[in-house]
Amino acid sequence: MEIDESNTRRADASLSPEGAIKLLLKSNYDADSKECIFTLLKVIDNIIAKPNNIKVRTLKIENPTVQQKIISKKGGMEVLYSIGFIDVVPSTPAFEFASRGLTQPGKASSANPASVVLNAEDEDLEVIVSTRQRLGKILVEDLGVSKKDVPKPKQRPTQTSSTSQTKFDVFQTHSFNTQSAAVGAPNPNSIRPDGTARDKSVTEKQLEKLRSKQEKLERKIQPKVMDREIAAFLPGDESSVILAGNNDVRYGKGDASLLARHMKQREENRKKRDEGGFTTKAMRDLEKIKKSKVYSHAQIHVYFPDGTKLSANFLPSESITVVKEVIISTFLPELQSQYQFDLYVSPPRRILTYSKKLIEEGLVPAAKIYVSWKTVTPPSGSQPGSFLQQNLFRKGNEDASFPLVKPLIPQAAKQEEQKSSRNRIGGVAKGNNKSTSKEDALIQRMLGKGNRLGGKRGNSER
Repeated sequence: MEIDESNTRRADASLSPEGAIKLLLKSNYDADSKECIFTLLKVIDNIIAKPNNIKVRTLKIENPTVQQKIISKKGGMEVLYSIGFIDVVPSTPAFEFASRGLTQPGKASSANPASVVLNAEDEDLEVIVSTRQRLGKILVEDLGVSKKDVPKPKQRPTQTSSTSQTKFDVFQTHSFNTQSAAVGAPNPNSIRPDGTARDKSVTEKQLEKLRSKQEKLERKIQPKVMDREIAAFLPGDESSVILAGNNDVRYGKGDASLLARHMKQREENRKKRDEGGFTTKAMRDLEKIKKSKVYSHAQIHVYFPDGTKLSANFLPSESITVVKEVIISTFLPELQSQYQFDLYVSPPRRILTYSKKLIEEGLVPAAKIYVSWKTVTPPSGSQPGSFLQQNLFRKGNEDASFPLVKPLIPQAAKQEEQKSSRNRIGGVAKGNNKSTSKEDALIQRMLGKGNRLGGKRGNSER
């Protein structure tokens, strides 16, 4: 309902905050102006700090403090009007609202108001803050008040805005699960309607911190320019694997085969652990990154259907597309645009996605991938590796550099190593300690760390 504006009391309501302040300073002694400004600062600070509290927005005219320190000083009420305060008269519906702790939009009314109110919809926070800054500056520069005696400005709380109260739904359930919060799950009351969280959970903050650390460690140990160390091998030059067709793969006893099988088994065990239980994605990602390690590069071995092998180094963040481009670059120039192929891993057979990174496909730190010809293939009677550039072929793999590894959380890596050691000790009764320790020793020797199988340090160690 619109309030009757006849006999309005706000004769000077058209003054700007700056004009009202000038009127206050011009019309009063410095001591009176100082007293009025200190009171106005308190009123403004309460409005900024408690935006949803109607009591701090309402000043009763009969209040002795308001009468003595604001109303009796010419220009004091004008400052309040200039920042949005309006008169509320007992005979108007606005007074009924104010008496019950509510507000109603309206303008100045009769000459006999019972109180003045700053409605939330009439508030201009920018004007209020600038007026507050101006009053504080006048106290110091014009009225000789020490800076330390001027109240420090208050900040508006971010979570308790004036609109949050009006949008509160009494029919919506609100709960807080202490058990979920203890393990880092986000507060369900902090989820926006679009599904995003207003506040980050403890788990998400830890995850961001570890990801940042991971990026720094990658920049530190990974080279800016990768030395591919491309090398090709004919069938029989290495005993790591024997191929009998695209899908028939039999592991041999070589170091490369052992490493690939070991890494594959570890990846499968990790997936079983990470996918179980009632956990959020952030919690699973956090557990995963805690156990992760940063590698300087990934060593990829590419096997062709004719038994030829190609090895090269890649960054873990490089995509499968880069792997394919490097493979094509090793073909004879006249064949690079003819041969079409897919890349897959096995077992089980899975086609690699070209847009994904090596680390996303589980190809770090070492992996074997296979080539499957599509349309044009090398002639069946041709010699193995005839489609590759001959200067790439070599015997043995002595020149390959193994990836440098750094644990993201050294303490976690140490605990994992101790756990692995305990498992090996416990495996003696089952008779599997010998094979397990031999496997670990081979992997350590391949990565350039560890001794020979007999326990003596050899000259070939890097």
